[in-house]
Amino acid sequence: IHEEQPQQQQPPPPPPPPQSPEEGTTYIAPAKEPSVNTALVPQLSTISRALTPSPAMVLENIEPEVVYAGYDNSKPDTAENLLSTLNRLAGKQMIQVV
Repeated sequence: IHEEQPQQQQPPPPPPPPQSPEEGTTYIAPAKEPSVNTALVPQLSTISRALTPSPAMVLENIEPEVVYAGYDNSKPDTAENLLSTLNRLAGKQMIQVV
């Protein structure tokens, strides 16, 4: 004797979404998630490359505008004069680095 196995009933398909306000609420399609390639915000690696200065740019920025390569013989060689000149030069370079 063969018993017939009851067939599993599938649930009915969901009703179609309403198409107009008269039928109910207006159907809004789910928003598609933006992918990495279509996102409006640029990737972090692109930003970090743009913000990282090149070594040549850093050297150009810290280079003093006026370079005194010669000896200024109009001023006497005193310890005070030499130290104040070195302090001014170090101060200018420190400000440019910061």
